[in-house]
Amino acid sequence: MHTISFITATPYVPQILETLDIYRPHVPLVWNTSGYETVETLRMLDGVMDVYLPDLKHRSEKMGQLCAKASNYFAATSAAITEMVRQTGTPVYDENGIMTRGTLMRFMRSHGSPHSRNRPTPHANGPQACRGAWPRGTRRARRLKAPGFSESR
Repeated sequence: MHTISFITATPYVPQILETLDIYRPHVPLVWNTSGYETVETLRMLDGVMDVYLPDLKHRSEKMGQLCAKASNYFAATSAAITEMVRQTGTPVYDENGIMTRGTLMRFMRSHGSPHSRNRPTPHANGPQACRGAWPRGTRRARRLKAPGFSESR
């Protein structure tokens, strides 16, 4: 086991902190989140989480309102990611290329976004605009590797 990930665990922060007071594993702890967190919640995790893995799904308040029903999505998520970076500092990787400390943000594009590679289509201004930028059944991902990390299979 290389890490322990807490995925969308915000509702359980008090219980997680209580448990980690009893036993702290000797592997990096990863907070895997949508990114829409409060700075207050993140400050409770300061010094506890080693790695933050937030999403940034919408860069405009309009898309945040349309897709996430959060008119303050970009402002709140930006503040949260700034706090995560403050806590973790410069990323640190182990000899296997596994991040042991840092923040790695996933930026996701949607149809109709001014920053999307796909041009908006006439139907991409309603709920359809909230779907991923790639058609169903296809997978497009960029592999992020630590400097000097080589993968052999």
